[in-house]
This record gives sequence, C-alpha cells and structure tokens, in this order.
Amino acid sequence: MASILTDEEILNMINNGDFLMSDEEFDLNSGSDNLGEGDSGDDDYDKNNTAEQNIVDGQEQSSESLTETDLAPPQISCENNYNWSTFRPQVKDIPFSETLGLKIFPKGNDPIDYFDLFVTNTFWEFLVEEANSYAVEVFLNSDRTNSRISNWKNTDVVEMKKFIALLFHTGTIHINRLEDYWKTNELFNFHIFRNTMSRNRFMLLLRVLDFCKNPGQNDRPTSRLYKIDKMTNYFNKTMEEVYQPSKNLSIDDSMVLFRGRLIFR
Repeated sequence: MASILTDEEILNMINNGDFLMSDEEFDLNSGSDNLGEGDSGDDDYDKNNTAEQNIVDGQEQSSESLTETDLAPPQISCENNYNWSTFRPQVKDIPFSETLGLKIFPKGNDPIDYFDLFVTNTFWEFLVEEANSYAVEVFLNSDRTNSRISNWKNTDVVEMKKFIALLFHTGTIHINRLEDYWKTNELFNFHIFRNTMSRNRFMLLLRVLDFCKNPGQNDRPTSRLYKIDKMTNYFNKTMEEVYQPSKNLSIDDSMVLFRGRLIFR
C-alpha cells in the first residue's frame, strides 16, 4: 500500500529531481505497440507533420510549374451555343407629366362630399336594381308563406343609403348579434337604428343585397369572381376618373398569413 507523503518530502523530491519516473515504472517499453503518452504517440505526430509538409511542398512545386493559361480565369461554357454580349441597351426614359391629386373636386369639405365622389348615384341605382331583382328570385323560390320575403316591397336609392349607413355604423359599435341593435334595453339602447329603419326591414335588405344576377342553367360565368366583377369594375373606373396617383407606386400585400385554398390564385 502506497504511503502518504508529507509536504516536506514532496518539496525535497522536487528540489532533488526524484519525481522524474522512468518508462519501466509506467510499464512502457520503447518497442511497445501500445499508444498513449509514450514514444509511439510522438512518432505518429512526427509522421503526420512530415506528411503535411510533403503536401505543402507539393503544392509549392505545382504552383511554380503552372503556366499563364492555367492561371487565367475559367471560361464560361455554353451548351446551347448562345452568343453573350457586353452591349448595354439604352432604356428610354418615359416622362411623367400628369398632375397629381384629385381630378374632380367635391362640392364641400365634409366627409360625405368626398364619399360622394366615389360612390355616385350610378352605384346606388345599381344596388337598388340588383336588390329588387334578387328579391323577386328569392320570393319565387320560397316555399313558406309566412316568410319575411312575402312582404317584400321594392327599395329605392334613399332607403338603400340608410341601409348602407346603418351597416357601416355596425362596424363602429360591435355587438355579437345584429338583432341587438334594435333592443330597447338600457344596455342596448341605440335610437339611431330604430328611428332609421325597422329591424325586419334591415334584415330583409341584408338578405337580398346582391351585386350580380345568378347565371341561368345554360349560362356559364366568364369569371370566378363574377359575383363582384361589376362592383370592382365600377370602383376601378371611378378611381381613374377621380384621382391621379403619383409616379412611384407600391403594391401592398396581405399582412395576415393565409393557408386556405384559393383555386384562382
């Protein structure tokens, strides 16, 4: 069993050099095949250094034997026999001479005056015509005699404006159900809705609100967006007539990730 050395004995061994141990004490011979901290490990290290040095020397010799052709930049090969040219075409600068801003000015400075620039009587008459036409179709296809559509009366531009105004106002006051806007309870007491239009009439106009007649059995729509084509075409045409944008435009993209399927995208 090995004895424990004191501090004084350890200091004497360091001063006298007695701490150096031979290979025999580690049970290692110079001719041993075991690898580790002995001479064989150092031999492998020397061999690796020699091999790396030979590779470096070979690279130096090969670099000296390179010619100017070898040092030239590689040529681009083309399998389709294209003739590449360094000619830069001259892009014609198209001058922008339009006057920015509104082309047609409103009658006043109130928000409704600017709204009327884009939503004209043509658009209101379009909504009225489509709503009255679709109401007849719903009435003819209804089987119940006590349905609300059985009491349908044709709408007009004045009533359609009130309906759209109330519909916009539901976006500023959020309630879970549309019927709650006509409640008389103190928590749901919105006089503007009851004084402008009855609840049944509002729900009936909402049901028949339409932007395009349904195609017949033998008719095929020319566009997958045929239901809103007339409305989008109207606003695109109106924007060109009312407003002139600037020279530089950017198309905004959706900020909400859409993972659904859209067949015509």
